[in-house]
Amino acid sequence: MIVYCSIEHAGGKEKICERLLQFCYGWTGQIEIETAYAWYCRLPDHFIPAEFGTQFLSQLKARQLSGRWGAGATKLIAKLAALTRPSTSVSESDSQAFLGELPVTLLDALFELPEVSQLQRLGINTFKALSLVPFKALQLQFGDAAENIAKLARGQDLQPFTPEKPIVICWEIDFLTDPEIAMPVARPQLDLFLKKGLSEIEHQLRSAQLLAAKIRLEWQHEHTDFGLIRKFDPPTAAKDVFYRSVLTILPEYPIELLRITGLDFSPQLPKQLDIFGQNPTRRKIESLKSQLSAGLVQLKLSRREKILAMWEQSHL
Repeated sequence: MIVYCSIEHAGGKEKICERLLQFCYGWTGQIEIETAYAWYCRLPDHFIPAEFGTQFLSQLKARQLSGRWGAGATKLIAKLAALTRPSTSVSESDSQAFLGELPVTLLDALFELPEVSQLQRLGINTFKALSLVPFKALQLQFGDAAENIAKLARGQDLQPFTPEKPIVICWEIDFLTDPEIAMPVARPQLDLFLKKGLSEIEHQLRSAQLLAAKIRLEWQHEHTDFGLIRKFDPPTAAKDVFYRSVLTILPEYPIELLRITGLDFSPQLPKQLDIFGQNPTRRKIESLKSQLSAGLVQLKLSRREKILAMWEQSHL
């Protein structure tokens, strides 16, 4: 089952939306992101969409936000459910009955189909009426667009569900479960683990040729979770830069768990070579010019040569 989740009036609240997306990843790793404020989640078969949806709305309410969800066998049906019948799960067997009385104007709202106005002029106003039109008749009327129109009428997706491949840059250590430690760790020993973790973060970033604009530091103290985020402008992959910033938020008290996560990635562009500076021929020319200039400066006429030159200018 696919669940469509959307957050309303979330402009400027990207950080909150990111946390809500992470909440959804706690339910499933199969998520296709539509926008920064809406995405499709494919839930495992043993999960109940209504339970997921209820918790999603609770997360929104706790952050003083509103939104909606809908579930269906396809992305289209899930989104239509969220738009027309929020907090509803439409089973595959009920899909056609659900689509039946929906207006075809929804296709224009979702896909900006210019053919919708033409369908209405032909008296085709609902999904059910559209699904009853023979495919050949659609082809005669709409040409190449007929195939997509027929798919939408049946509730099928124009593009298959394509889950994102999330970039995970993360390091974690649980001091209680580590057999060599088996106790909470405080500073200054904690500083050494921070360095080790940030070295691993740098290695992961450079291996993926990425830079991070944010580092999230999370820890656990007396089974309570804490966390803070540090921003970096420009983005970087340098562990020393991370360390100087993150060290200031490392707690002084003993902690049971430490987690470091990279966020907001951008590609690490290769450095441009200094073509002229690396050119041996150019270096040789510059060296010769320097030597020649030095030699010319050192040429000085003697007093006798100066007098002779003046006599030649006067009498010759």
